[in-house]
Amino acid sequence: MKFPTTLARLAAPALAVLLAAPVASAQDAAPRPRGQFAVVSVAVEAVAGNVALPASTPGTLTMSTCAGCAPKSFQATVATRFVVKGETVSLAQLHAAMLKNPNGIVTVNYIVNSGVVTEITTAP
Repeated sequence: MKFPTTLARLAAPALAVLLAAPVASAQDAAPRPRGQFAVVSVAVEAVAGNVALPASTPGTLTMSTCAGCAPKSFQATVATRFVVKGETVSLAQLHAAMLKNPNGIVTVNYIVNSGVVTEITTAP
């Protein structure tokens, strides 16, 4: 009669591991709770005269992200889109439009984690 008792004592830890394994993997695969959001990109509106455009792409754009904030640098790439009055234009054309109306509003969209500018828009 000792044999079943010894076998049960040896098998119990193995059985516990087998039973726990599906529970652990089910927890790892559980979806994130609903309602959690991540900020991926941000659009900042600034006065055109306060935005320093890069000379070319790739290049660095400098602006303040809020009133009273110190200027920050962002990276414009060859994929950055430049828009004036709803039309896609060149960097030089955007620069010219901003010089014509230095008090106009410019919207700069950038990716939060990398600081890469995806689009710069103005409507002078």
